[in-house]
Amino acid sequence: MCSDAILDTPSILAEKALSIMHNSHIPCTPDNYSIWYTYAEGYNTELCDYLDELISNKLKFDYQTCADIYQKFFGSGLTAAITEASDNLDNIINSVNQELGETSKSMKNMGSWLVSTQKTLSKMDNSSSLASLVKQLLGHVVNAMQSTSKSQKHIKQSATKIYDLKQQLTQLTTQANTDELTGLANRRSFHQELSKTFAETSVRGSDLSLIILDLDNFATFNKTYGKVVGNLVLRYIGAMVKKSSHKSGYSARLSGDKFIILLLEHGPQRVAVFAKQIGKAISEQELKVGKSIQRSVGAVTASIGATSIADGDSEQTFLERANSHLKEAKAKGKNTVICR
Repeated sequence: MCSDAILDTPSILAEKALSIMHNSHIPCTPDNYSIWYTYAEGYNTELCDYLDELISNKLKFDYQTCADIYQKFFGSGLTAAITEASDNLDNIINSVNQELGETSKSMKNMGSWLVSTQKTLSKMDNSSSLASLVKQLLGHVVNAMQSTSKSQKHIKQSATKIYDLKQQLTQLTTQANTDELTGLANRRSFHQELSKTFAETSVRGSDLSLIILDLDNFATFNKTYGKVVGNLVLRYIGAMVKKSSHKSGYSARLSGDKFIILLLEHGPQRVAVFAKQIGKAISEQELKVGKSIQRSVGAVTASIGATSIADGDSEQTFLERANSHLKEAKAKGKNTVICR
């Protein structure tokens, strides 16, 4: 899958996904759409590699094959957790409604009894009849109070469950928007933030800049030192990116070794300085791995493309220009910053 897909907007990704499904005669179901939209994103490299292999082998994507793919990549973990949380909330709501219904029924029965009793009250001419009536009234009141007390206790318990569920859903939302390896925002979350920030910036007329950095020759680095070491390096670079931008920007991991930073209140001059500083910091950092005995794995460099918002820009042109500058930096020998 082409890495440039990572920069596409959701509408373009949707068109790509539907086009692939149409051309490959893939059944158009919600689950299949999830598979091929994610493939069009290019973010889930494991899924992309898996599908690319199936495509190269000319596999037919029938219902069973698609169901197996969905189960493999989407049938557990976060998706299952969200489904479970949704089911729990549904159960709580049903339970509260049932309890309120029973309380309402109890109060309605008492009301009906009071109406009928009021009609016979004037006809009573002895104390024993009145005493019997008072006893019945007391019984209805006690039942109503017990029912109300039970409902209040149940509703209080349900409120606690709903609060706990809210915390769970908050954690799931954070998980859905976070890159698991680096702890940065993921591609999907970045596009949401870009849409919001771009719209706000357009209204205010303030500065907004974008930096895309791609580690140089990182595939070779992984082959030399192994994926475990490579992941440690990615975490470290992610931490550097996050620390450098936490006061004035929003940082995310776009793909394997590609990171992006959205900088508020940064025009062309400021973003150029920022981009050069982070590039220099990455290249000068000696990387070491190991706990008790550390070993050096040298250093990595990054090619960086940066740009600032211009008149007439859309989200797409803004992204494409930064990505074009990144490609230019790669072509000029890497470990280079292009900012215009």
